[in-house]
Amino acid sequence: MLEPLIGETTRQRGFRVAHRTADQQVNWLLGRAARHGFTVPAAETLEPAPGIPTDAPLPETPAVTLIARDVLRFQKHFSGLTVPNKAAGRGDG
Repeated sequence: MLEPLIGETTRQRGFRVAHRTADQQVNWLLGRAARHGFTVPAAETLEPAPGIPTDAPLPETPAVTLIARDVLRFQKHFSGLTVPNKAAGRGDG
């Protein structure tokens, strides 16, 4: 086990879990934005057309659009470097 640096406490390392759904990915981004020095503004929400009733006020939605999703797999090579590969079985990796 590695020795902790001065001032650090020892703690058990966590493990990585993929954010598989678009909702999980957007929430991950929004949850980290402020501590990384940026904000995501609210999207402009238009009122419904006249004659269409709304039961509640429209929720504020972040101005984020997920435009692409790829699954990356990392494999170690004999040199010790890791190289990302597209997910197997998709024909493009």
